[in-house]
Amino acid sequence: MKTCYAIAGMVALTAVCGFAQRQTLAVDKVKANEALARELAKDARGVQSARIVEAMDRYLMTSIAASRKFTVVGRADLKTLIEEQDLGQSGNVNAATAAQVGELTGAKYKLVTVVDHFQEETDQATFEGVTKLKRRFQMAAQALIYDTSTGELLDGSNIQVEKVDVVDLGPGVSNRPGARTDELMPQITKELADKTVARLVEVLFPAKVIDVDGDVITINRGEGFFTVGEVVSVFSPGKTVTDPDTGEKITIKGKAIGTAKIIEVDPITAQAQIKGIAVTVGAQVGKVNK
Repeated sequence: MKTCYAIAGMVALTAVCGFAQRQTLAVDKVKANEALARELAKDARGVQSARIVEAMDRYLMTSIAASRKFTVVGRADLKTLIEEQDLGQSGNVNAATAAQVGELTGAKYKLVTVVDHFQEETDQATFEGVTKLKRRFQMAAQALIYDTSTGELLDGSNIQVEKVDVVDLGPGVSNRPGARTDELMPQITKELADKTVARLVEVLFPAKVIDVDGDVITINRGEGFFTVGEVVSVFSPGKTVTDPDTGEKITIKGKAIGTAKIIEVDPITAQAQIKGIAVTVGAQVGKVNK
């Protein structure tokens, strides 16, 4: 029987048993691709580009932590970590507390995120004496998920977000568009980060049914993955087979058995209503037409 330990000294006690089951994930620092950086630099948007990338990096780490699926290991600041290890071996640090060479935690998976598109379109028009400014923001990023043991690219998705903003340009509000940009950009960047992590979790941990209560099922995915009113596909529990040519273990999705409608979404779970289908715990859930 697995022994569980609790860490005291926090506002709430946190049980650490089960943490070992989390997959280790190395996360590269988010960057803009060279083509986008050059494009934004042409019209003095280089500073804006840097702000977007920095914000994306921060929101990405926060979203990964909120997923509760991974133990994140440092890679973006690897040089600094190695310098600390070198200092520990220099004889200038107490040996009992010094960082040890060869003790960095390895990562089963690696996420590389590259922002490759940012566009802001502006259109101004006057209706019945009222001038309105309509702007359309678009952002996109490539999310590359690798199995570090084999070097295999497991998934390379293009994640996109879009937001439309309409502002009345009345007297004394000529500076409003700039203020709205500062307000909206964090929202767009966070949405892009959340969608990236949702894809990461979807690839490595297919959503599953964890409880069945009559015609209501509970799924181990919540906010950022499902929305109320969304229709999802339900599959019988997946199984693992062996490729006879390579000996590789492959997990395959079960057969489609029907659909369900999301009726409630919490931070880490969602409930859906089923109709006319039999669902068991362990059944997989996926996006419709995906």
